[in-house]
Amino acid sequence: MALTSYEINSLIAIERITASISVLSTLILIATFSFVKESRTLSNTLIFYASFANLFSSIAALIGSSALHNENGALCQFQGFLLQMFMQSDPFWSCAIAINIYLVFFRRYDAQRLKGLYWIYGLICYGLPFISALFCLLYRDKTRGKIYGEATVSPLL
Repeated sequence: MALTSYEINSLIAIERITASISVLSTLILIATFSFVKESRTLSNTLIFYASFANLFSSIAALIGSSALHNENGALCQFQGFLLQMFMQSDPFWSCAIAINIYLVFFRRYDAQRLKGLYWIYGLICYGLPFISALFCLLYRDKTRGKIYGEATVSPLL
């Protein structure tokens, strides 16, 4: 059973409203961390680093179906890259936060040792998703074309 155009437009509106709230909230988080020195704790630092993944994922959600009018266009490819990179990055940051908690409570890591891990977390949490996102952006198949393209359920649009 296909959705009506009213239902489709309602879903698009909900997606854009929630993505807008997410972008605004993430920008507030980034501003608070940047300008309020007291907010710069060890745990908040990892949340700050992870917030960029949330920000760019939300931007991709804001683009929504607007990019689908030209699947090979720059906007569609950019949206595909954002989704591939930053939606993968977010759970990696959750894992890094969990590892930090483990290291503090069970391995008695102090602040200095934890700070020494931040570059490794950044490399893994943003580096690994970047490799797959860039590959998908650059790869072309002679018969099927680009990897990034329409990824919606056909009856919806």
